[in-house]
Amino acid sequence: MEVMYIMPKTKQLNFKIEDDKKIIFGGNDDSSIYWDNSANQLKITTDSGSLIIAGNLTVSGTILTVNGTYQGEILLSTVDANSTGFGAALYMAADFNYEEADASSTTTMPVAALACETGTGSKKVILRGQLCDTSWNWSVGSIFASTTSGTLTQTVVSGTGEQAQIVGHALSADTIYFNPDYTLVEI
Repeated sequence: MEVMYIMPKTKQLNFKIEDDKKIIFGGNDDSSIYWDNSANQLKITTDSGSLIIAGNLTVSGTILTVNGTYQGEILLSTVDANSTGFGAALYMAADFNYEEADASSTTTMPVAALACETGTGSKKVILRGQLCDTSWNWSVGSIFASTTSGTLTQTVVSGTGEQAQIVGHALSADTIYFNPDYTLVEI
């Protein structure tokens, strides 16, 4: 059953939609919003692929605690080198693909993303947000790019010619908030 209601611009409409049912906007299914009960996600689709939010957007939640989980700004991109695996620090190479970052040289910096998946090829990377890896053991404080390819550290580099970059901070011993500062300081 399809119900159409044309609403004056100054009015507000409140209603309840059952799980896995869509609200469709536009005459040709241009855009929709629905709750995907199996994924436990609110999904918004548009024919242009863009979602514009006018005003403030508040995202709330808790610090991640499950190993291998992530949330934030995720991009599907080509990863050419990732021997570190989940959480690998990545820089964008000249071909616009991602490779493991290394603070030993300006040519393998700055860290621009972290790997959300192991291996190479078309992979999810996070540009900003939370990652949880229970093998990490962070202390309170900043997280930096490391001189060990693809890894992060809480010790700022100190060798001549090395590149210091803050990439985020610890939210817990296992979780970081990745928010890279693209400023590089050469030691």
